[in-house]
Amino acid sequence: MENFMLFTSEFEQSDELYFDNTPVLKYSVIYPQFSAVGVSLFAGRLNTYYKSKADLLVELCKTTYYREAVLSYQTSNEMGYPFHEHEFYSDYTITNNRDCVLSLYMDESSYTGGANGSKKQTSDNWNLKSECFLSLEDLFAGSMDYQEIILHEINLQISWQISHNEGNYFVDYVSRTKEFFSAQNFYITRKSLEFYYQEMTIAPHSSGIVTFSIPFVSGPSYPRVCDANNV
Repeated sequence: MENFMLFTSEFEQSDELYFDNTPVLKYSVIYPQFSAVGVSLFAGRLNTYYKSKADLLVELCKTTYYREAVLSYQTSNEMGYPFHEHEFYSDYTITNNRDCVLSLYMDESSYTGGANGSKKQTSDNWNLKSECFLSLEDLFAGSMDYQEIILHEINLQISWQISHNEGNYFVDYVSRTKEFFSAQNFYITRKSLEFYYQEMTIAPHSSGIVTFSIPFVSGPSYPRVCDANNV
């Protein structure tokens, strides 16, 4: 198999927005741009895709998030409270870029003056050979019920962590892992699939985004996940 690999450059859009001569919102949006030999046209489409996503986030900062920051500033002044500048950051991490598979996740972090900020994670998985998204159906053998397999493994890992006083989960985590399961919430590394849950879905806010690793295996072993190298 041809080993397509993309070369990555990092770009950033950032600014600090003011109201009444006071900085009310600081933002930074970092996104990837790609170049490659053999898949240059697809690299161009990826660049358009990620640049467009970055532009949308910047527009969101300049409109919705800015209005929220201004309102918070005005309310703080009226109530006599100190105002804390709002912040928004978006960055990405590439977890696999070899053997025709590109996988990355994006973190969005925001702070709006409260005791805690918030964080959201999304991810994209690409088959560079077919030039399309990779889904869980592509990675699990045959017509297996991948959700049942994944949930079984995740709940086993949570149970082990709890029994070893590691991790902090809601007591009804078994129902929550199913309720908040999303087939889009995963990314690929060289050795595993990584599944994640957003903040406050299966664990308290202090636990942040919780991630579970399911290794790739060969043959009929459980779970029967095909190697990403063979997609």
